[in-house]
Amino acid sequence: MKKYIDSINSAINSVLAYKLRSTLTMLGIIIGISAVILITSIGDGVYRSIYAEMNEFNMSSIMAMARNMQPTIDIEDVSAISNLPNILGVSTVSEIHNLYFPLRGGSEAHRDTLIGLDHNYTMIENISMLYGRFFSEQDFINASYVTVITSTTSLDVFGTINSVGMNLDIEGRFGRFSPLVIGIIDFDEDSLSAFGTPFGQSFATMPATTVANRAGREGIFHQIQIILENPTLSMATSDQIARLLNLRHDTEDAFMIMSLTTVVDGIDAVLMAITAFITFVAGISLFVGGVGVMNIMMVTVTERTKEIGIKKSLGATGTLIRLQFVAESIIITVSGGIIGIIFGLLAAHFVANIITSISPLSINMVIAQGPIVISVLVSIFIGVIFGVVPAGKAANLDPVESLRYE
Repeated sequence: MKKYIDSINSAINSVLAYKLRSTLTMLGIIIGISAVILITSIGDGVYRSIYAEMNEFNMSSIMAMARNMQPTIDIEDVSAISNLPNILGVSTVSEIHNLYFPLRGGSEAHRDTLIGLDHNYTMIENISMLYGRFFSEQDFINASYVTVITSTTSLDVFGTINSVGMNLDIEGRFGRFSPLVIGIIDFDEDSLSAFGTPFGQSFATMPATTVANRAGREGIFHQIQIILENPTLSMATSDQIARLLNLRHDTEDAFMIMSLTTVVDGIDAVLMAITAFITFVAGISLFVGGVGVMNIMMVTVTERTKEIGIKKSLGATGTLIRLQFVAESIIITVSGGIIGIIFGLLAAHFVANIITSISPLSINMVIAQGPIVISVLVSIFIGVIFGVVPAGKAANLDPVESLRYE
């Protein structure tokens, strides 16, 4: 046992005796392991952040719209879908683009979109009002000229956050109209989820029927959002809705049905693909690093040929010689793996802070134990695999020829 311990101690001393060479040999391992830790940590953090933002929406909702804006979805379609099983409610959406909203002072006008919603939209998104109220069913039925806006819109137009009771001027190709502001919603424009809501995509909202009528499309909507009683039946219900709409309009595959679950799955697939690609690149770096370790160990064997001959002449067996050089290889690769893990975690923390500071995402670095354990095991594996050949060469040296080597 003492002979084996002495061989390992000799390996440690040999690595420490050539610090610069050992460090340079580790570089490939360090870069590869750091890349794996960085990507997995940031990837998990991004996914969790996106998923948390998406969960602010009602994950049991699906969206239906015509693939090419034709045929249109009308009020009769809404009524028919409402009678399908597993349907809790249907919310309609209308849009008018390229409208002008005069800002305070009258010196300029903001060009943006007007989106029409209905009272059922509160079943899809948790609407919190700062002032006033949201659209009622009566507003939808009567196509009332009322509007709900964000505090930012209110401040830009009226110079105050609370503009309930004032009229919002709107101009465009359908003339000029001035709906009454009935509510100011509590809306975080900096959140990722804001980009997927009507309030993040438009300057103002009105009842969907009002917007449709104003655009000359009475009873016709751009899309509808359906709230399901049982989200686990989302796929089957989506198929039913698609068949119903195609049957009513005598078409085939003319309507697109989407769910937030599908969007999240798509994001997950993209992140997994990116992670897999970069992990593959990091794997190439690890392989190159392993080849570098083997090359350096081969040079080391050549440099220490006489030393090996002396050890063999003093009774060292081929097993002990082999153990020493494999141990040196493992020490170098494991040390590189540990340093790579530390650098990877530090880099992940740094990158997470940068992403958080410049984007709507709030990224928390995720320290996944799996990649760390795998990194250590891979380091050991590389050390063993790429250390075997040099170690075998050293163990097979003839002691007499080794003592003569200059």
